[in-house]
Amino acid sequence: MQEDYAIGPTPDRIKQLLQEAILRDYPNPERKGCFDSAILTTIAQQRLPYEDPHWAHVSHCSPCYAEFLGLRKRFREKRSAVRRFQFLLWTAVVIMVVFLLGLSAITFLRAH
Repeated sequence: MQEDYAIGPTPDRIKQLLQEAILRDYPNPERKGCFDSAILTTIAQQRLPYEDPHWAHVSHCSPCYAEFLGLRKRFREKRSAVRRFQFLLWTAVVIMVVFLLGLSAITFLRAH
């Protein structure tokens, strides 16, 4: 394990350490200045630029950041499921087109 740190931490490890620090080092038990879930959802769906002032609070408030991480995870899972469905749908369409073209070719060749 020590050898891994000799070459430096990976980007994923840095991300993990930063997330852990935000979750640990910015308690806000009274939830002062916190936004409602709609704002956190918008942030989680990456519909606000990082320059937006809402990010400053989320990145310095453990409860908001924890909620943001959960919302982002659900959003990514849903987006991934939609993409899988779209891929399967397009694959089925291509298979049907190839099948129908093949069937048409066989029918045409038999007729001539």
